[in-house]
Amino acid sequence: MSLTLWSVGAGSAAILASGILRGFTGFGIGLAGVPLLALVAEPRLVVPSIMLLQIASGIQNLLQDRRHIDIRLLLPLLPGAVLGIVPGLWLLLWLAADVVRLGIGLLVIATVLAISRGFRLERPPRRSALVALGAASGVLNGVAAMAGPPMIALLFALRRPPEIIRATLAGYFFCTGLLGLGMALLQGVISAGELWFAIALLPALFIGLALGGRLFDGDFRRHYHKVGLGLLLLAGLSAAARGMLGLYWT
Repeated sequence: MSLTLWSVGAGSAAILASGILRGFTGFGIGLAGVPLLALVAEPRLVVPSIMLLQIASGIQNLLQDRRHIDIRLLLPLLPGAVLGIVPGLWLLLWLAADVVRLGIGLLVIATVLAISRGFRLERPPRRSALVALGAASGVLNGVAAMAGPPMIALLFALRRPPEIIRATLAGYFFCTGLLGLGMALLQGVISAGELWFAIALLPALFIGLALGGRLFDGDFRRHYHKVGLGLLLLAGLSAAARGMLGLYWT
């Protein structure tokens, strides 16, 4: 793959915005980064790049906020996430780029609408339900590097405090990014050479994480839910529109 100034510049702007969202909310590299990067690169390149960026951002978040991670909720999700990754990776090879973009956008929009309409759980689901939720997340991680929607909906529905949501999501995305990237390399779905795009975007990611973290530590924290949902909705609408236009012209 040859990197161009346009692809790196536009990709860096997308990851800077995603990094701010990730630093503030604990999510956003996949949910916001995939739709935005899909505007300038093919999904086959976007998915491994996002997985690597999830790992890099997760290391930083875990060092700072590991004491706030809800381990009892996190651990049952991981076995299902492992099982779902390989089917998702093969779907990535079979589906057309615009179909993936449209599906990503609609998935993000549906997640935002469910949360904003007050979907709520009084207690955590049973272990079997968490494994199934993790499997759905794993499929999404493989096909689009977007493990987030099921996990984000769960934590918001449980009405966890912002610091718990932020840290638990960061821990989960670190694990799913590591699992997804490792399995993609082992299965031969992607090659190590395709990760240069992600490496070129790392400076923008770390700047975004720092800016988002400063927002979370300040008075802006009281807008936690509104900011996260608003930016996610915008990213979802952008990806869905790009996918629909691509399918229409095709």
